[in-house]
Amino acid sequence: MKEKLEKQILEWQQELSKQKQTREQANQVLNESNKNIERLEGGILFGQAQIKLLEQEEEKSVEADLKVSEPEKK
Repeated sequence: MKEKLEKQILEWQQELSKQKQTREQANQVLNESNKNIERLEGGILFGQAQIKLLEQEEEKSVEADLKVSEPEKK
């Protein structure tokens, strides 16, 4: 009986070790995935901000062109 219990305990210890290793690997994958998501979200926000700036500059340029092309009213 003692030998069976010792054998079972040894098996559980081995399985526990495997599960802890699996959890550690999963945590590493999760951390890497979170970093990638943050980078992508940052890139998207940067791109959107750049588009907004370009659109604002384009509007200013169009407005300036319209002012130059309009004859002066007296």
